Order: sequence, then C-alpha cells, then structure tokens
Amino acid sequence: MKQTLLILFTILSLSAFSQSTNWIKGHGVWHYDWFYPGIDGSMRIETMNDTVIQGHTCQKLKCDKHTKMNTDPNGGFVHLIDTEYKFIYFEQDTVWFWNANQFKVLYDFTAAEGQSRLIDVGVQNQECNDSSYILIDTVYNSTLNGVNVTLFQTRDSSSNSIQYGGLINSHFGMMDLVSAPSHFLFPVTGWCSSSPNDGIFYKLRCFQDDSLTYNPGNVDCEYYTYLSLNESELTKVSVFPNPSSGMFELSSEIPLNKIRLVNLLGSVLREFDSNVTSQQIDLSDLPQGTYYLNIENSNGEHLVKALQLLGR
Repeated sequence: MKQTLLILFTILSLSAFSQSTNWIKGHGVWHYDWFYPGIDGSMRIETMNDTVIQGHTCQKLKCDKHTKMNTDPNGGFVHLIDTEYKFIYFEQDTVWFWNANQFKVLYDFTAAEGQSRLIDVGVQNQECNDSSYILIDTVYNSTLNGVNVTLFQTRDSSSNSIQYGGLINSHFGMMDLVSAPSHFLFPVTGWCSSSPNDGIFYKLRCFQDDSLTYNPGNVDCEYYTYLSLNESELTKVSVFPNPSSGMFELSSEIPLNKIRLVNLLGSVLREFDSNVTSQQIDLSDLPQGTYYLNIENSNGEHLVKALQLLGR
C-alpha cells in the first residue's frame, strides 16, 4: 500500500512539474515596451504558422518593432515599423531558437539555483568576455492567473557581451516589469562596461495566448500597433525595387499628400508634396543603410515604408 501511494505521489508530482514547465498554448502574442533617449516604442511578437527547419517543427514568430519619434513640440510624430521573423521550438523543457543558421538554447527550464548557463559566444575586447553566461539565483513554482509556472530569477555574469538576465517564467519567457537592456524575449548585445548600459531598455508590457492573459499594468497592449494606417491601407502602397542601389519607385492606390524621408535617428532628410500615384525617389547621394518613407495620405494618416539602400 505504501509503495502504491509513493508511486501515485511521484506521478502527481511529475504531472504538476510538467504543467509548470509547459510552453505557450496555441496563438501567442508578446508586447515589450522599449525606450531610448528621445525615442520609444514597442516590440510586438506574434506566433504564426509552423515551419520545419532541420527536422524540427518550429513556431514562426513575426516580430514588429514599432518606433515612435516626436517631430515637433506640438505632438507631431513619426511612426516606424520594422518587421523580421524568428523561429523557435519547444522540446523537453527547453526552448530553442534559430540564430546564425543553427539552433541555440533560448530557455532551459531544467536549470537549478546556483547554476549558470552559456548564452552564446560573442565579441571579445578590453571590456567584453568572449563567452556570455546567465546566472540562476532563485527557482520557484508559482501561478500566473491560474496557470502553473516555474519562475527563474536570473542575472548576467560580469562583462557579458550578450545580455539576457531578468525574471523568466516557464510559460512565455522573459517577464520582467523593470526596464533594463536585457529584459527582452531574446538575448541582446551589451556594452560590457561597468558603467550603466546606455543602450535600449526593455520591459514586458503584456502577454496573451490560448490559456493565459497577463497584463499586470492593465494597459492597452496594442497601443503602438494602431498608430499607422490599417493593414488594408498599407498593402495599397508599395516601394520597389527594395533594396536598391539608389533609385526607388513608389506606387500608391490611395491619394497621397506628403512624403518625408527619415533616417534611423528620426531626422527628416527630405520632404515633398505628392498627389500622384507613382513617384521616383533617388537616394543615390546618401550613404548605404536603412531609411524610412513617412507617407501621409489625404486624410492626414501616416504609414511608413522601410528602404534598404545598398552600397555602390
């Protein structure tokens, strides 16, 4: 009888542990606020369709970086959207992500207190180590709105070139509500110096999937998403070829009013009126890099198109 009870207790314990380390359920959406002096925005990350990479069924993540830059003291601003795609999969209490043509560990939920985990091999110089480690300070079970999770309080080792420390949960990853350079879903590159990091600061805004809604600040999660035109309007404006070595063609199915060329710092380089459906934009005199077209339609609404200018 005692042996039966012991087996039953073991099964129940393993079942509870399995529940507390389950990754996201169904359709997931993360929102992280970010800010840099004079600029702020949000990272919206959404699961898409499954994709097979090297035999692993991966979740495709659409990562939209929303940037809001003030252009005048009267409330005018530019809203930029950069989109990239990442791929992850969950297997045996570990989340893997596709990076630099190979799978790397994103979250290891088998980690115990006092252990360390290699994040990645980064850049070595006078301030940075060539290998970056995350230190696990505490591990404990908890719940988020009724969902069992395991929480990991982590921090970066000194002189990391890649930073990733913060409060992590076993259901959707980084959940720290305090702004810091490392409080993002994926590892970020750090400055590695002993002085405070002056890079971009992140913190969780909210998360939602089929089993959990987590919005600790009771905020509008999609605030940044709707600063521009809706998706149907965005598809009516195209720029080609993109990337280009200098000459771009803008084509629009909707009436336009004004076009502004903006650099990565938010400075307006050029501005011109436009009431035509097709227009050439010559950037051949500018250095290679990323630029943005802030396009205003006849209703005063804005949309943004990123331009990739190649070297010549």
